[in-house]
Amino acid sequence: MPPPTPRRLSFTIRYTGRSNKLVSETLISKPYFPTPHVPSFAPSTPPPDVVQAARKYDGIWDTGATNSVISQRVVDELGLKPTGMVKVQTASDCKACETFLVSIVLPNKVVIPYVRVTKGMLAGCDVLIGMDIIMEGDFAFISRKYLDGRPITCRLIQPFANGRSRLLVHREPSRTCRRNKLCG
Repeated sequence: MPPPTPRRLSFTIRYTGRSNKLVSETLISKPYFPTPHVPSFAPSTPPPDVVQAARKYDGIWDTGATNSVISQRVVDELGLKPTGMVKVQTASDCKACETFLVSIVLPNKVVIPYVRVTKGMLAGCDVLIGMDIIMEGDFAFISRKYLDGRPITCRLIQPFANGRSRLLVHREPSRTCRRNKLCG
């Protein structure tokens, strides 16, 4: 019996006018390890206790941030314990920040189960989604002039196999030739 056809998991954020930030609802929970017997074509479903403990936060997508950041509010509400300290370089200075482990559920129900985040001061949101998460998928920002009536769009689509992705979705090999690779 052939394996089921994978569904492509993606989500779109649309704005009807100009926007200087990309915001989506993001679920954050304590970290958990996915069970190894979950078929590779099935999106991960966190255990019920993890889902019940997860909280909804506004997440700002920031391509200028190397890593993801959470606020003190997230730490307090989830009862997270620090896992270490790292030096963080911001636009204005370099400082030591606490790190935490969390699981992140994106709007398309894709779960990233074990993410190291730093605690930081965030204005207007509680989660900053950095390139550590954005690079797990294919991210496209499409900006069209509002005059033609079309919205500004942001999309995150899970990648085809790249060997590094931690997204818990089906991955299949790319069917195209890549630069410096033999086609065959």
